[in-house]
Amino acid sequence: MILEVSNLRVGYDSLQVLKGVTINVNAGEIVALIGPNGSGKTTLFKAVCGLLRPVTGTIRFLGRSIEETDAEAILREGLAYVPQGRRVFPSLTVDENLDLGGYLLRSAKALSNRKNEICARFPILKEKAKNLAGDLSGGQQQILGIARALMLSPRLMLLDEPSLGVDPRTLETVFETVKQLKADGVSVFIIEQNVRAVLAVADRVYLLSTGNIVAEGPPSEIEARFDSL
Repeated sequence: MILEVSNLRVGYDSLQVLKGVTINVNAGEIVALIGPNGSGKTTLFKAVCGLLRPVTGTIRFLGRSIEETDAEAILREGLAYVPQGRRVFPSLTVDENLDLGGYLLRSAKALSNRKNEICARFPILKEKAKNLAGDLSGGQQQILGIARALMLSPRLMLLDEPSLGVDPRTLETVFETVKQLKADGVSVFIIEQNVRAVLAVADRVYLLSTGNIVAEGPPSEIEARFDSL
């Protein structure tokens, strides 16, 4: 098992958002997290990535507890996070954004080789390498955000709403990328409001509502539960 979250409680000041969440992600698996807006999905991702400290509960990545580990150390261990809204550096070029994604690589040669691998996977990034990231379309920025996270060859990738603000053609590319990540041995934990699209690629699904996991299982079993919320 690559990620184990047990009885996680997380809040902001006096507001408790997660109320005892337990989830797991197996190696080479695509796991979707769905639920209404405000149910705590992004809060869970931030806690897993070290951006929020849990009140109680445990988070284990590759068998090691990380709930007290800082975000950079978690990244070094192979857990990457692509936040909602793309979050590229708009005043930097595509090439410079990729450089920042690979800042932990040990040599200029390693960085160059990894960028070549990433651009082979996403040819649009090679084509736009000298363009400012802020001049890209919303869909192209989303691809850049995913590519930047891939620069460090993560074992687990957390994707928060990758379909947000992208056109249908790019949406297809995003989910084809998710499937390819699995084929390459990268586990994926994904938040997505486009439920139909994510159910088509997920191995398992968790349904989160008001800070609690209310259902878990294969996509065919969870779809009806989500529709009833």
